[in-house]
Amino acid sequence: MGSYEGTISVLEAELAAVERVFAGLSDDQWRLATKLVPVDPDLPHWTVFELAGHFDIAIGLTRMLIAGREASQPARDRASFFINPRSETAPVVYDYAYTMVQGKTPADMPGVLHETFSKTVAEARAVPAGTVGPGYFAPMRADEFVASRIVEAVVHGSEAFELRHGRTVAAKRSSFPVRVSFHMRWKAPALVVMPW
Repeated sequence: MGSYEGTISVLEAELAAVERVFAGLSDDQWRLATKLVPVDPDLPHWTVFELAGHFDIAIGLTRMLIAGREASQPARDRASFFINPRSETAPVVYDYAYTMVQGKTPADMPGVLHETFSKTVAEARAVPAGTVGPGYFAPMRADEFVASRIVEAVVHGSEAFELRHGRTVAAKRSSFPVRVSFHMRWKAPALVVMPW
């Protein structure tokens, strides 16, 4: 594994790529349905707008971990963060995306994401790798949680890129070894990293 700073730098680069995708969306693209399948088949798929809401909370959780520092033992790592019952987690994740965009418009979201992404990176750099805090499901180290956010950026960033550009991304670009087969329960594409 690389250094904590290296991991933060990869996250920063992936988030910058995600920002570029969201900054260039047309009104019609914000309304496109994603391929992410809700656990309840009667619910609508997220649009790109709700996907932006998911990014806001998913990346912003890093800031919550740092703000909630505690003297406890980590109970999850970058891989085990994603291992949980879909039937319990997916409905909460689905609803959070809608909560995060309440009262906002698509025009607001590039600025919202920029603020969340830049504060997340800055705050991650301001704490040691071994900082432990609430990692949503259980305490996690900052370095492990930051690594898990790269998975979020790559998987969901691929979806946003594909919807914006109308083509699948298949080029490997990231230097970070991400294995996301366990994340496929969301029907996201196989491991792909944006070619930006």
